Amino acid sequence: MHQFFRRLAAPFWVLGITLLTTTTHLLYLASNCSRKLLESMDSFTLASVLVGVGWFLLWLRSKSSIPYPPGPSGNLLFGSALELRKSKAFWLNFAQWSKEYGPIMTIRMAYRSLFVVDDPNVAVSLFEKKASQYSDRYVSELAKLGEWDHDIIFIEYGPTLKHYRTLLQKALNNRVALDYLPLQEHEVKRLLRRLYETPEQFMEHVHLMAGSVAIRMVYGYKVDSAQDPLVQSAEKVMSIFSDSKAEY
Repeated sequence: MHQFFRRLAAPFWVLGITLLTTTTHLLYLASNCSRKLLESMDSFTLASVLVGVGWFLLWLRSKSSIPYPPGPSGNLLFGSALELRKSKAFWLNFAQWSKEYGPIMTIRMAYRSLFVVDDPNVAVSLFEKKASQYSDRYVSELAKLGEWDHDIIFIEYGPTLKHYRTLLQKALNNRVALDYLPLQEHEVKRLLRRLYETPEQFMEHVHLMAGSVAIRMVYGYKVDSAQDPLVQSAEKVMSIFSDSKAEY
């Protein structure tokens, strides 16, 4: 029996060794051809070839087996990115394209695809009624570097955000909001008095009033001046965030 299987497998061993030898020889020839081709190219041609290969690989990566919604083809390399960059109001481009391609369209931005919904009914249906399936929040790398990715402004959809939103709903619903009117009226009166005494500090007084209302609503802490440590900390954080965003 062993002899039978040995004889049966012999042709396949020969075939496998032949294929391995042939493949190795072809790889050797391809390597030699590639080396000679690279030696014959100047630097500009080589750079052009590398750029072309890079774009081709990016294009392959962006292709999907799932058909995308229709949309403008745009530039071969950049898609619609250049057209949108030159536009003064890109939402007008979206509105015009939606008339031709429908309420959901694909906008190609170089090797990435942007999906645009231009119908409010479709947007509500997809991103509100079916938010668990289609909605998410992009967390920027800047927020992660600043350790703000756990803040309610930046946090992704999930149980934590759901818990935060439940707490906010309890504290800021229409019925509870009426309870804050006396506090807001009191801070407005203080704002008017400050504006009367030092009108040249208009923006400082406005910021103080807004911060005083928010801090007292959340923490029950009364702010008396713009030099208060809590107000200073809040202003500093917002200034840092604004400056860091400006770099991008």
